[in-house]
Amino acid sequence: MSNDTPAGSIPRHKLSIDLQKHPPKQAPHPPARAAIRADLALSVEAIRPDAGHLTRRVVALRLLFTDRPTQALAAYRCKVHLAERGHRRSSLACHWLAVALAGTCIGPIVLDAGVRIPAGRVVLGGRTHIMSGAVIGPGASIGLREGSYGGPTLEPDVIVGARVSILGPVRVGTGATIADGSCVLDDVPAGTTVAGVPARPVEFDEAPHRQT
Repeated sequence: MSNDTPAGSIPRHKLSIDLQKHPPKQAPHPPARAAIRADLALSVEAIRPDAGHLTRRVVALRLLFTDRPTQALAAYRCKVHLAERGHRRSSLACHWLAVALAGTCIGPIVLDAGVRIPAGRVVLGGRTHIMSGAVIGPGASIGLREGSYGGPTLEPDVIVGARVSILGPVRVGTGATIADGSCVLDDVPAGTTVAGVPARPVEFDEAPHRQT
């Protein structure tokens, strides 16, 4: 052990190897069918909040059969379902289907049921956990930062604007809003609006336009 390593600690290179062999456990994936229903319900609520039960069902079906970002998210749900059952080729086909439909590339993350991705060109990866109620804007990139193993955690009801980057093991609190074009490298408190590169808290009337 080198002199600059504190007594009793694990050397940095050894810790990196151990993380690769024994990565931290992720939260379980939601069942695909329930997740798709919850995703559709969140989108319908955003589009037609005052609609009746029958109208909501019609809007949900229309989204599922005509809206490419919605189809891409459903393809990701199918990808996870098939991967958990060992159907590697079919799972890979669903991954590339999502990319082809809307440029949506979702890697080894946990995406809770009830998430909305209303536009494409979204990249999610790096052991990220996105909780229910989140809205991810177009062109967003959420995942690892160089030199870190863990990805971001987005708590419920987070709004991520267009072209936002959220990188590294940061935590975005419940109900927070990330303004368009921001880069988040530190934790964001619940209910806070942040903007800029790197992102910093701002007053509501100072924040740039956000994707909702």
